[in-house]
Formats: sequence, structure tokens, C-alpha cells
Amino acid sequence: EMQATRGFQSSAMRRLFARYMSNDTISSSRTGTTAALWRMRGELESYKTKKTKPQSVILDKAPSDSYWSIDLPLASDPTLRDQYMNFRGGVRFGKIMEDVDSFAGNIAFKHCDDNDPETYGSTLVTACLDRLDLRKPITLGVKDYTLEGLVTWAGRSSLQIDVSLRRMGQGKGINGFLGGEGDD
Repeated sequence: EMQATRGFQSSAMRRLFARYMSNDTISSSRTGTTAALWRMRGELESYKTKKTKPQSVILDKAPSDSYWSIDLPLASDPTLRDQYMNFRGGVRFGKIMEDVDSFAGNIAFKHCDDNDPETYGSTLVTACLDRLDLRKPITLGVKDYTLEGLVTWAGRSSLQIDVSLRRMGQGKGINGFLGGEGDD
């Protein structure tokens, strides 16, 4: 299991994500994972009840504050596996990319949030995907996977978020992302 860190990695957030995944209706236009991530983002923002002013304070946050991981049990969950399987039994790679985009969006939201209930949330968009490295084939029905990521650079109007999809149990963890132990 991944080591606990601040932010999304809390056990309450893991339970919230698991609840959203288990209650999701399968949709042909959105994976259950993406739908769960969007609902989670809505709940994370639900404390902003007054929303009367724009955000003006930028909080200093370390990369470890935005680290998060979620499990994609493609081998052990037949319903989830069916969502990701193409007609030849391979991976619907676009579905993986959809989940990566939503996952990075939640990391960005958490990083940009000022914890002030009177400000409205930031508008976030994916501007580009700079690089995609496929080091090993993604296979269905054989392995479960973990998505993990964090903000690695932040400017005034943009963020860089690194996301990895790894076999479950072989993730880098927060130390690997920050260049410490576990780096492979």
C-alpha cells in the first residue's frame, strides 16, 4: 500500500473514491473511474458555499502536498475490465487517457485550492500532453494497475503534473516521484 501523505492520500479520500467507484453506473461516454473522479472533485469543492470573490491568495505548497494514487483493478474487477477492453481483447487506450486527464485534473484542483469557502474555484483545462512513454504493454485481465501523480512544477498560470500508470504494488510512491527511495 502506498504511504500516507497529506492531500488526497488520506484514508477518508480513498474511501470516498472507492464509494464513488462502487456506486457508478457504467456509461459508454465516460469510464466509471473518470465519473468517480469528477464527482469527487465536486464534493471537494462543496465546502465553497459563499463563492463571492475570486481567489487572490496563492498558497505555497510542496509537491508532496499534491501526491495522490488510485487503484485501477482491471484484472480483479470484471465490470471495470469490460469498460477498458476493446473488441480484440486489448486495452481501449483512449479510456486510460481519459482517466489520466481526470486524475491530473483532480491533482491540479487540490493544488490550486486556497481553502477559502468565499472564493470560487479555479478554472482548469488540460493544455497539452508533453510526453507519453509506454515502457511495457498494458494488458487486461492479467494485471491490476495504480495511477499515481503529483504537481512537479507550478507557475502563476500553469502547472506541470507527472502521472504514472504502474502495475499495482510496483508504484514509485511519493519518494520515487521526488527522487528519493523507490526510484527505478
